[in-house]
Amino acid sequence: NLYVPIYEEYLSLRMQNLPAFYDGFELNTDQWTFDTGWGLTDEVSYNGTGSCSDNPDGNNGSTSGSATCNYLIDLSTANSGSVSFWVMNDNPYPGGYNYFAIFGDSVALHNVDYFTGSMDWTLMTYPLTAYLGKVIQLKFGRVFAAYSEQSYFYIDDLRIFINQGSSVPNQDVILPGLKLKIHAYPNPFSQSVKLLVDNPPKGIRELSFEIYNLRGQKISTLDTMSLTEDRPYLSWNGRDFSGNKVGSGVYFLRAKSRGKTLITMKLLKIGA
Repeated sequence: NLYVPIYEEYLSLRMQNLPAFYDGFELNTDQWTFDTGWGLTDEVSYNGTGSCSDNPDGNNGSTSGSATCNYLIDLSTANSGSVSFWVMNDNPYPGGYNYFAIFGDSVALHNVDYFTGSMDWTLMTYPLTAYLGKVIQLKFGRVFAAYSEQSYFYIDDLRIFINQGSSVPNQDVILPGLKLKIHAYPNPFSQSVKLLVDNPPKGIRELSFEIYNLRGQKISTLDTMSLTEDRPYLSWNGRDFSGNKVGSGVYFLRAKSRGKTLITMKLLKIGA
């Protein structure tokens, strides 16, 4: 459980170890647009039970096709970024290849890397420095001169890292000397996260909660929690003020009492 008390006027958030986006391809396709045979498979995986493949059913004879990640990688204010994924390739056809590409509104489709021949599961990492200041997307595809039902290409455990300084305004006075511990589980979470207060301090009867994104924007508030109950808890359903599901990434839960901030926690949402 991650919890970080705030003692400064602004909390500078530098997320270097937690991904802004993660997909383990556990048979959930919400974050992807598939074309011409691409899809998810539970036959082969590096981790977990699923992966993304150009030939998930073993009968894709297409000479083309692609998988496009719908997640928008916003590097407009980032200092650095990178993308990593595990890949396995089995292509016995000379001249045929799979590719990893990047594109965006102001970025023409650019093939970053090509995959030919055969390779066992290998971790690939690519810096995104060339795309700072832009909003981009990822795409995987295949190009073959002839039908290739026996070609297989798999990707798994895709992570996108964005390093940027963001500020969550903290103009409230911190209550000194109070130790508040909130358990969040599961964390990381995919659908909802449960918040449980352990041994609430005396003199604090209620808590209010606010959810912020990495930009420091408040995206949701939760019901007030009464601390007079035994083992008080609340849940966040992973939705914003408009009722829309938020994307994968890092979020921040701020607990307040009487308008004063007590604690801020990191929450990591993964999957859809």
